[in-house]
Amino acid sequence: MRNLILKYLEEADEFLNKGDLVDACEKYYKATEDFLKYIAIVDNMSEILNQVNAKNYWESELLFKIVKKKVELKDIWKAAWKLHTDCFHEERMNLSEVKTLASIIKVISNRI
Repeated sequence: MRNLILKYLEEADEFLNKGDLVDACEKYYKATEDFLKYIAIVDNMSEILNQVNAKNYWESELLFKIVKKKVELKDIWKAAWKLHTDCFHEERMNLSEVKTLASIIKVISNRI
C-alpha cells in the first residue's frame, strides 16, 4: 500500500507539471484516501475496519471517521477533499490553488 501511495503522489506531480489539474487533483486525492486507509489498518481501527468488511467497500464517511480519530490529519484530508470536489468534479481551481493544497498533501510521503 505504501508503494501505491507514493506512486499516486508521483503521478499527481507529473500531471501537475503538465498542467493537467483535474488528473493531478484526483491522484492527490487517491493518495490521501489510501493513506487514510493505511492509517486505519496500521492503527488497527477495528470499528472502522469491521464496517469496511461488512460492506465490502470504503465509504467516504469512514474516511472522515479516521480523521476524527487522528485530528492531526485534518488539514491533509481537508486539502484532498477540496481538490477532489472543487478541482476534479467542478474544475474550478487554478494552478496556484492546486499547488498550495498539493504541498499540504505531499507530507504524507514522510508519514508512511
